[in-house]
Amino acid sequence: MDETKPILDIYTPIYVRGEKWNKKRKIGQISEDIVLLITVSRVVLDGMEFHRSFLFFLVVILKIIYTFAVRKWNKKRIVLCQKYKINMIQSTHSQIEKEILKNNKGKIIFSSNYANYGTDVAVRHAFSRLCKNGLLIRLSAGIYLYPEIDREIGVIYPSIEKIAKEIAKQEKARIIPTGVFALNALGLSMQVPMRVIFLTDGTPRMINIEGESSIKFKKIAPKYLSFKSKLMSLIVFALREIGENKATSEQLERIKELLQNEKQELITNDINLAPTWVKNIILKLK
Repeated sequence: MDETKPILDIYTPIYVRGEKWNKKRKIGQISEDIVLLITVSRVVLDGMEFHRSFLFFLVVILKIIYTFAVRKWNKKRIVLCQKYKINMIQSTHSQIEKEILKNNKGKIIFSSNYANYGTDVAVRHAFSRLCKNGLLIRLSAGIYLYPEIDREIGVIYPSIEKIAKEIAKQEKARIIPTGVFALNALGLSMQVPMRVIFLTDGTPRMINIEGESSIKFKKIAPKYLSFKSKLMSLIVFALREIGENKATSEQLERIKELLQNEKQELITNDINLAPTWVKNIILKLK
């Protein structure tokens, strides 16, 4: 064997050129082939070790590059998301503000009516900014006032009844005033209530209006809201506020006058919704 020839030159005739294995070859030749195979195997293994080291190094470099690229992209993505979020909130704010300015001052505004102007967060931020800017006054969660402002007396709030009716209309709920408000509405008392309670089949909540004024919506069974006559509902709850056997002759006379102007079929229908002692009073007066 020529030792000066490269190993691959010796290796090539056996494998590359496809020489067949001869079982009758001499033992010396077979031993020579085994030595050649071992030598070539060592070279291949050394090459594999080199390739393994190289691949490991390459993987480490690629991982470092990937980590750096991901971090850089994440920072850029965060900036882009923040810019998009700010632009979206600003766009939502400007659209809602533009729509609110189309309304007459003194109108009750509900944030739920502007849900299609952006995400929940964007709409909530928009209304918060509009309150800080003084365009709106927050009455309760999701309920705002586009105020009418007088130079001398300041904010002119709508009546309690108007606010209550707007909320009931928005929720498609029924309401009935009770207590002192019912007495005042019938002319049975000159006292103007600061805190009004409405019975409702809608959402129970508290609305703070100005100073100590407030409206409370109290949940009640639907049967108590089945009055067909507004007058009858006021009379029933006014008498309940006064109390049994506590109504004055003047108050009873006023109720009698009011009943004379009401349709008898409505009185007949609604009287069954009143407590027994209230029912007896109404039957005597009508």
